[in-house]
Amino acid sequence: LWFVKNHKMEVVGSLARDPQVIVYFAVLGWSMVYCFRKCSHIIWPLVCSLATLSVTWFYIMRYTYEYKIAGGNNLFDDAYVDVVKPPHYAMSAQLLTWVIVASVWARNADIRYILYGMLGAMSGAYVTWIPVLLEEKQQRKASNSEKLVSRANRTRRDEKETTVPLTYALSSAVSFLAVLALPRVLGNELAFGVWLKLLHIFLVLPRILCLTSWHKRTVHPFPVYVLLGLATAVTHWMDPYMQQVAWPETDCQLSISCDCVLCAALTLYYIYKMTQSVVFVSVMSVATLLFSPGAVLALYLASEHWSSFHGICVTRLQIYGASMMKKSLKDTKSNTWVNLGLWLPETSSYSAACEQLAKKLGSSALDAGDRVLCCGCGFGSEVTYFKNEFKLQHITGIDAYEPAIRAFKPSHNIRLQNVAVEDMANRFPSCLFNKVLALDNVYHYASKKEFFSSSFEVLKVGGTVGVTDIILEPGAPTWVRCILTAMNIPWANQWTTQEYNSHLKDVGYTRIKVEPITNAEVLEKWFPSFVCRHVRYAVVTACVSPKIAPSPRKKVAVIGSGLSGLVTASELVDTHDVTIYEANEKIGLSGQGLDIHGSTIDIPLRMIGQGYYNLVEELTVKLDVPTVVARADCTFYGDNGPRGISIFSYALSRVQNLLQVFPHVWAGIQFAAKIGKVDKAERRESWGEWLDRNGYGSLEDGIVPWLLMGQNSWLLSCTYDQVRGYPARILLEFIRGLNLSLNAFITLDPDAPNIVRVSPSMKALETALIYGCEVHVGTPVMQFSSDLVINGIKYDSVVIATEARAVQKVYKDAPDVFGQVEYHPSSIYVHTDPALMPANEADWKALNVRQSKEHNMCQLTVWMNEYYPEYNLPHNIFQTWNAHTKPKGIIKEANFYRVVHTKETEPIQKEIELIQGKNNVFYAGSYTSHGMGLLEQAARSGVTAAVRVKGAF
Repeated sequence: LWFVKNHKMEVVGSLARDPQVIVYFAVLGWSMVYCFRKCSHIIWPLVCSLATLSVTWFYIMRYTYEYKIAGGNNLFDDAYVDVVKPPHYAMSAQLLTWVIVASVWARNADIRYILYGMLGAMSGAYVTWIPVLLEEKQQRKASNSEKLVSRANRTRRDEKETTVPLTYALSSAVSFLAVLALPRVLGNELAFGVWLKLLHIFLVLPRILCLTSWHKRTVHPFPVYVLLGLATAVTHWMDPYMQQVAWPETDCQLSISCDCVLCAALTLYYIYKMTQSVVFVSVMSVATLLFSPGAVLALYLASEHWSSFHGICVTRLQIYGASMMKKSLKDTKSNTWVNLGLWLPETSSYSAACEQLAKKLGSSALDAGDRVLCCGCGFGSEVTYFKNEFKLQHITGIDAYEPAIRAFKPSHNIRLQNVAVEDMANRFPSCLFNKVLALDNVYHYASKKEFFSSSFEVLKVGGTVGVTDIILEPGAPTWVRCILTAMNIPWANQWTTQEYNSHLKDVGYTRIKVEPITNAEVLEKWFPSFVCRHVRYAVVTACVSPKIAPSPRKKVAVIGSGLSGLVTASELVDTHDVTIYEANEKIGLSGQGLDIHGSTIDIPLRMIGQGYYNLVEELTVKLDVPTVVARADCTFYGDNGPRGISIFSYALSRVQNLLQVFPHVWAGIQFAAKIGKVDKAERRESWGEWLDRNGYGSLEDGIVPWLLMGQNSWLLSCTYDQVRGYPARILLEFIRGLNLSLNAFITLDPDAPNIVRVSPSMKALETALIYGCEVHVGTPVMQFSSDLVINGIKYDSVVIATEARAVQKVYKDAPDVFGQVEYHPSSIYVHTDPALMPANEADWKALNVRQSKEHNMCQLTVWMNEYYPEYNLPHNIFQTWNAHTKPKGIIKEANFYRVVHTKETEPIQKEIELIQGKNNVFYAGSYTSHGMGLLEQAARSGVTAAVRVKGAF
């Protein structure tokens, strides 16, 4: 109304017709809608953002109108001239430096927050982001505890939070120089315009450079924030242009002043939400006036990262000190020990000293057959040592240092997981371990008392905790405590012997024992004598006595070591003694794998499609098994397709896919519509009947049936007729779960579901699944009966996880229903023959599906060099499933059987369901579970079998 009553509408109309203005407001509106949607469940940020935008834009629009009336033609530059000219520069510089800091702070936020801030109001954008950020922090904390984040995602997320891309550090420096330069070049229109544009370009530039390798070069946030905070504070005090302060007079000055005040308020709000301290926020309020909001924000963010930065520095110093110690003693033994060591008179090497300290702790806390959790174990040398030296049943090491986790090679009943010590009580059940150890690291934890409380929870059914620790002598001076704090030993962790006993009793421990070790044997090798006089080293052990004696663990035999059997075993091992029997010489899940050129190739290849293989993916998360995105680019080719089409490719490039799909867009839309429609008929139909009903009865009816038949034939390893005989509901659930429609080809969403694989091979998942189990390979099970005596051992329950056709061979009382399950034989060749690939090498993809009129099932050839790009294979190697012609250069041949589902499958599964648990015998395998008969169904049957076994008792 104010504009209508007081201004000429022709000016407003000319602005509305300006293409630059149209683009400006289009981008602003797009960004605002996103920001508002992200926080739409919280009302107050929306109200504040709209109010802020209304106030600041009232002044901006009024200035714009008056500027146009006066005949101005360089609105952007002249508006900034108005706000940076003294004496108002001090206020404007405070906002601009705050924006520089905030752009680093919000580096992981969507770019639309930055665009909203630059085009609208910074405070308006950040008031919608900060509440979302605070919520995400709470959710991340919960997800870590509840094991909801995969190792890959957790590592990626932690890297984003604990590192700053170098591009941000460099762009912040240039932006800061631009802010300092603006008042100094006011008289030079060209120079002013250059610096002003550099300021805005470099605020956004890191978002563009994230697509380059520059973005992968990172630094720790602490020094970045410290430098920004100190530079902002010093500039605020020392820059002569900052010393002049005046009340805003013009509309632009009023707008930027409002924005600056609100950004300062947001800074204090965030600090209060993180600290919950009114006193601290009051101090920060004064600091904001003295040093500027940007300095306060930067230094507070630096304080958030100080602990991790300090810990990293101390850890690197320890690693460096250990390497120097090894070098000085000419220790050539290859290992990754990092501890203070136990230096006996005969000790001649650093490695020996470390082993002796581990032996000292183990002798005090461990017994043969123990189930051990080892905390803060770095690269895992002590984990392997404890397992072998003390004949443990199994041992799990945990550490938060991802490079150490990646470097460790797990083996049977020895593993190292990326788990923070603070999360161990939430990550592990209370009956899995009976010992918890911390070798020479407990003093570094954020809270030693919290560690002992968490250990108590892990051991609450009974057990022992053992640590080696630095203990304070009574009456130690304050300066000693300060030195220890500088060594990353928090003040609260500096306990005397009396305090140790008191704290452990408070937690609930009994039989507490503090066994001193002379300083000459440990500390004097590293600490100066004036410090050693006030501290000592000791082995501390304490016991957890359960209120109720735990019942004996039940014994379960699992026959078969495919995925279903291993999942069953893994789900039971926490509460049962599990023995796995496998007739072949290797465990079934990865037993066909091929070691070649120093790398392992899975046979057959196992791919996990996100959106359908939900349980398999959850297993990799739960067991901390790494996954990587699999190369799933694919070429379909052959002579039995629709007229005019003999080849179709799905590439890694979204642009290429758009071009490839474009001629078939309408067919894709029609198929997506039919797939999206769920009707009752599909529950009764076979896949062939569904195809016929929807106009896809022949491979020549279009691109869609041709691709579908090729995809399903290799995936199910069966003939075209068998594919058509599958229940329609099963295949439709699979297609919908994996989103195998037009959208899968053309989506530009970077977070869209992917095809992933276990890294480096399925051996990693296999090793994780058999953890804690007794495994007998090359041990055929003689046919047993309802007495559950297998190879002379009586079991409480037996899970048969073989193929259905083998059930009656191992179980005397098995009914005939298992013989009704249909299987189809398949073959795999690993070879070097390119004749089984597309004729034109330019068409080669990671996956290559050949269909032919002469054959009743498709051929899949996987180009191993592309599927495993990290292996750097020296020459082309291929893996072909169901080859149409026998290849040359065969490296390995494998044969297997795949279950085939028909309309008769459901009655068979119901009959098997009725006999589950009879005589405490259970059945697992993909054939028992509704679905495609793939990894997902195998895993689900294993979980179901484990639940049934637990319920039987």
